[in-house]
Amino acid sequence: MTISDELRDIFRRCQTCRSVAEMDVCIAEYKTQLGDTEDESGGLHHMQQLRNARAQQKIVESRAHLAGRPGTDKLS
Repeated sequence: MTISDELRDIFRRCQTCRSVAEMDVCIAEYKTQLGDTEDESGGLHHMQQLRNARAQQKIVESRAHLAGRPGTDKLS
């Protein structure tokens, strides 16, 4: 299996991630394969998409937490 084949496999799995924990595993796998450097396959772009998804999940969780506490919802 070439590096490109391995990356395609990792990216394919990332596209089916259902949780932040699974995304973290995919990022760790990516770093293990190539390190944190850009390559022809657009690896850094892919990692940025994962970071954005993780940040969005944290925002959603924070809003849900605040919504459960009357009088503390400062986001609206």
